[in-house]
Amino acid sequence: MTDYRNGTLNQKSDAWFTPENGETIRTEIAVIGGGASGCMAAIGAAESGASVVVFDKNDRPARKICATGNGRCNLVNLYQDEKCWYTSSGVSVRERLASFSERDLLAFFEERGIWFHDRQGYVYPGTDQASVIADLLIREMNRLQVGVFSGTRVTGIEKDPSGAFRITVESVGGSDPGKEKNNRNRRKKENRRKNERNRNLQTGSVRAVPEHRICIADRVILCTGGLAGPVFGCGGDGYALAESLGHSLVPTVPALTPLICPEKALKMAAGVRCPAAITLICDGEETGAEQGELQITETAVSGIPVFQLSRLAGYALREGREVRVRADFLPGMPEEEWQKHVDLRLRDDRNQTLEQLFMGLVHPKLLRFILNRLGLVSEQKRAGVKTEQIRQVLQLMRGLDFEITDLAGYEKAQVTAGGIPLTETDPDTMESLACPGLYLAGELLDADGICGGYNLQWAMTGGLLAGRAAAGK
Repeated sequence: MTDYRNGTLNQKSDAWFTPENGETIRTEIAVIGGGASGCMAAIGAAESGASVVVFDKNDRPARKICATGNGRCNLVNLYQDEKCWYTSSGVSVRERLASFSERDLLAFFEERGIWFHDRQGYVYPGTDQASVIADLLIREMNRLQVGVFSGTRVTGIEKDPSGAFRITVESVGGSDPGKEKNNRNRRKKENRRKNERNRNLQTGSVRAVPEHRICIADRVILCTGGLAGPVFGCGGDGYALAESLGHSLVPTVPALTPLICPEKALKMAAGVRCPAAITLICDGEETGAEQGELQITETAVSGIPVFQLSRLAGYALREGREVRVRADFLPGMPEEEWQKHVDLRLRDDRNQTLEQLFMGLVHPKLLRFILNRLGLVSEQKRAGVKTEQIRQVLQLMRGLDFEITDLAGYEKAQVTAGGIPLTETDPDTMESLACPGLYLAGELLDADGICGGYNLQWAMTGGLLAGRAAAGK
């Protein structure tokens, strides 16, 4: 047994390594997951004097952080309001962050050498590189002698009568997409070895070697993330682990993700990026509205205003409701000015083509898509089109409906909605109310934010609070 409670957790130069097969690990605190919340939990606990090990599926910790903010890492947002987060738990997410605010989180990194700049309240590292945040977290864990076991998956957690946790861990290798070919070759070789071993076992020529490792921990912090970003090892493992220890689960859906539109003609507008006011309509009822840059692909509508509404759309679709989004492509135009444009188009030169008639109002590709809805083409002359059809074209510019049949999925989602109810954790310490000694943080919980740094703040702050609380118990 390797005891990681003696203050010499990591004898190697690297911050992550793999124990020998069958080795039993003993530690005060085991952190499951090496993402944003897991790294912060480990640092918070280790700084408080506890011995800590981290189990992470990837080939190195903090990999998902490098993809946040399009690689720039929007760490926090200076605008803070309860409306910036969603939860089905009926509690205040904002209040849970009050003891360690967005300013405190920035100070945490500034004290360790990172400087920041903000763009209208959206705060990024001064270098605009997410990797500096990931590298700093790894450096801090190394400095604090946190043992990080990469390429490992926790398959089970049991709490014994003494109160300690028995954690079963198996080796899975890293999830770096660039190494996928090598991983496939390695798996083939491993399968051949397993088959050979099984044949040998049948004849009794070799002794079976344990394929799982055991970790005994006084306390456990679950920071496994949700389902968003499976390429980073996010597979929802933590939900099953939490449920096995007495927790329930709010159904999950992808959030901050594109919405799938089945209309085949949508490809006519593919590539369009334009300002729009977006309204979500579920079973004929307006359930949400956002404004910003809309993006259209061959199969979906996307962009920040769509992302903000995707959570609501996801749950509506899950309930079997009819979902549409309505786009106003001229959201900043006052009604009086709009009416002038309407009057101009109704009396303009009838020898013009429809493309010429509507020039300057919307993107040409979007115009062709709108005209197609009405059975028209941009090359048609105004003289051959009824006045009522001209009115309809103009109306669709201010309210075009897109049928939504699905979400783009967890592969493209930035976060998972749903998870372990907040009401099942202590609001100050993140400790489980169902299983004392267990702590939960980050995307695993039923709390998700809008675009703009809120989800990363939630993950990091929750992880740090959980780590400090677990170490102080």
